[in-house]
Amino acid sequence: MKEKRCKVLNFFVAVIIVLGGTFFMFSYMDNVTVFAKDNITASNEEREENENKGSDNKTEERFPASYGRDIVKRRVSKDGKRIVFLTFDDGPSLKNTPKILDVLDKNSIKGTFFLIGKTVDQGGEYAEIVRRMHKEGHAICSHGYTHSGKNLYPNGVVNVDHLLKEIDDTDNAISKALGFDYKCKMFRFPYGEVTRIYKHDRNINKAIDILGEHGITSIDWNSLTEDAVGNKKSKQQLMNNLKKTSKGKDKIVVLLHDSEDREDTANMIQDIINYFRSQGYSFGAFDI
Repeated sequence: MKEKRCKVLNFFVAVIIVLGGTFFMFSYMDNVTVFAKDNITASNEEREENENKGSDNKTEERFPASYGRDIVKRRVSKDGKRIVFLTFDDGPSLKNTPKILDVLDKNSIKGTFFLIGKTVDQGGEYAEIVRRMHKEGHAICSHGYTHSGKNLYPNGVVNVDHLLKEIDDTDNAISKALGFDYKCKMFRFPYGEVTRIYKHDRNINKAIDILGEHGITSIDWNSLTEDAVGNKKSKQQLMNNLKKTSKGKDKIVVLLHDSEDREDTANMIQDIINYFRSQGYSFGAFDI
């Protein structure tokens, strides 16, 4: 009888051990599975974060104005890097410039703005936009005071004295808006330096040399949407022009406009950014 009781007791002990071991094993496996899932999730999240960091293509470094001129003049050697600079003419405007600044800020990209001094001199909200540009780290540059070909290019040639006066007047307007002395390091000829060359302007080289003596670099562009050329274009036409004129170039200076009548341009800045990102470009900025 006693022997039978021992056998029964041993049987129950064995059952308890087996059940306990089974429970422990499944608990262990559950923990391993959860741990593995957590690790996989963390790994995926880390990878996605790293990929996003790599694809942000934010403004990574600043370049001297001379670098922009060298790009346009095809004097930059190939180094495998793809860099694009977004430049805007004819602003600031109350309607479109703030929209563009919002998109640039959202994407952590610094733009280059060639301002018309006469517009800046209106003060008020125009001055506020200029202050915002400076605060957010964009390059503020000169596009002349009047943007008038009649004033700047009488008889078809650059009037160098008047050009320098317009640059000074624009600097003064910007300085007044900012509240401190400001000198633009970059200048873009109204209608472009390339137009003066095309028209065989005999004073253009002299003007560029004199600007250099004043520490000012003239810079054009090597890609554009043609948003200010001819008749109004559809968004698709503007994008097609951009793709066509930037094709095969590793270093790009894009001409865009932020004047009051360029709402289509303001509304497609994100698309432009997305396009260049998809092509592997980072966004450069010029020294301010």
